[in-house]
Amino acid sequence: MSCPTDAQAGVIRSDFHAIVGESHPTNGELSSDQIRALLAANLSREPNAAEVDLVTAEFRGRTMTADSWIKWIYSSGPPAMERTLSLAKITGKKHESSATRAIKLAHVAFSTEFSGLDKDGDGSISRDEWKARFGSEDGFDVYDQDHDGIVTKEEYKRAKESEALANLVKVALGGAWADTPIAKIEVKNTSGMGGSATYRVSAPHQTVALHSRSETSVADLLFEQRMKAASKLFAAHNLGPARLAEGVDWYIEPWQGQGEPKFDSVGKFEQLGRLMGQVHMMPTDWFDEWRAKICEANPDLKVVDKGSWLWILASRPAEEQKWDKINPEARELLLQDYFYAPQSEPGKRIVTLHGDAHQKNMLQLDDSMICIDLETSCVGHAIHDLGYQLTWIEENWFGVRIRVLRSYLISFHCF
Repeated sequence: MSCPTDAQAGVIRSDFHAIVGESHPTNGELSSDQIRALLAANLSREPNAAEVDLVTAEFRGRTMTADSWIKWIYSSGPPAMERTLSLAKITGKKHESSATRAIKLAHVAFSTEFSGLDKDGDGSISRDEWKARFGSEDGFDVYDQDHDGIVTKEEYKRAKESEALANLVKVALGGAWADTPIAKIEVKNTSGMGGSATYRVSAPHQTVALHSRSETSVADLLFEQRMKAASKLFAAHNLGPARLAEGVDWYIEPWQGQGEPKFDSVGKFEQLGRLMGQVHMMPTDWFDEWRAKICEANPDLKVVDKGSWLWILASRPAEEQKWDKINPEARELLLQDYFYAPQSEPGKRIVTLHGDAHQKNMLQLDDSMICIDLETSCVGHAIHDLGYQLTWIEENWFGVRIRVLRSYLISFHCF
């Protein structure tokens, strides 16, 4: 058998750590469920009983590490593995790994490991139980997340998920990340209300944002590709984070700024106006390809005005649009009549839109803001971003609405 590339070995090692754990190499005492999960991860199918027995016999009484597992796969493992390992190839920064799969593997590890560690069956793991299994307290504090001296089921499950996602980032970014021990990497779920998840992943040398996409989003290739094109555009104009790496259902960006802007001064609202002005000055031809593809998938939209708010709706994942759920007569009216068409010249501009420009979809930098969550980015009339922003500015801030618009118009040299 051939030797694995560094990228292939990295993916296999990541799967191994997600299932077995990095902080405590085993001495051959893997459960049959763990062995089955290890094989399934590399075979891309459920292993048969003979394959499970083969691994069990091979590592009985031997120390099993990620490196010994990789060596065995490429020297003595089932021949089918070599064929399926081609799925794990990495080219540049495009990865074939899956965040959803990593979490599922972590859940397999959780379900098999916890009961083995909880010797007294009280639903938690004490330091003594940990030491009895691993010979020392090393790694216990990583799992004891609230530092109360015991590890609950929920803590153990969260730690396994964090370990799996940390490994994904280590493999994806390489370099200093690959050399950073899991115990030095902190993973925090910072997700909003959408179906996708965002994690803040911190190492001593860098902090990044790992975005795990929802199954609905990933299933709609047109949606994902359009959002990637929008992300590239915003990053090129320093109005959004640049992607550092991406996979089947995830992408990684640098963690920037101080989080969601706090609109507690007139100056912050002026920054908001400037941000929208800069967004609306970006090129619009990037959307031509995606508008054509959207119309190919939804021929009814061919008659829709290029500035219509319907392009924001049409840019969402197919399962979320609910276009076919609208009453046919109402749908016909929406297609033929542009309700509330903009009247002002600035509002009529055909511009690149964020499409969901509220404060939770922005990041505060030192003296400016940038955009995130470009799920509905498209091209249409400027009023759709501007009007939406003015709706979430609270009434007691009425005076600053004028300041937002003034800052916006200054960015277009209208004053």
